[in-house]
Amino acid sequence: MKKWMRFSVIAFITVFLCGLTFVSCDDDDKLPTSVEDAFYAKYPNAKAVSWEKTHNYYVFEFINNNDNFADAFFSHKAEWLFTEIEISYAQLPAAVRTAFEKSEWSKWLYNDGDIEQIDQPQGTLYLLDLENGNEEIELLYLPDGTLKKSAVDIFYPYWNW
Repeated sequence: MKKWMRFSVIAFITVFLCGLTFVSCDDDDKLPTSVEDAFYAKYPNAKAVSWEKTHNYYVFEFINNNDNFADAFFSHKAEWLFTEIEISYAQLPAAVRTAFEKSEWSKWLYNDGDIEQIDQPQGTLYLLDLENGNEEIELLYLPDGTLKKSAVDIFYPYWNW
């Protein structure tokens, strides 16, 4: 009888704890309405939208009005942090293209998806991800063509560079 009682208590505790685990995991899989509303307020015409929670961010992958792939980052408080938009070389501002073409990296290669427009509350930046054989570098430009940063890897927050 004592064995049966002990088994019942252990079984109950196990089931209870497993239930808590599933409930807490389930909450992480839900997009808060406030975050979703903030995204659609900023990008009402977004197409092919998907999202994921990464660290403390909600990342929305979508296609914007210009048919460019984009990733928009929002905080858990539904605050827009920044958006990375894949653009072509031709979509770069003329000043950025000119500055790059006069730079020491002008002969380096880039692939589709290696040029991004980064929109943030502080302003817009342009990121070029380049290769030269086994070497890699990322260049971060202001819209006027000023090189803000060159590094192997440039991460958010971009404006602090």
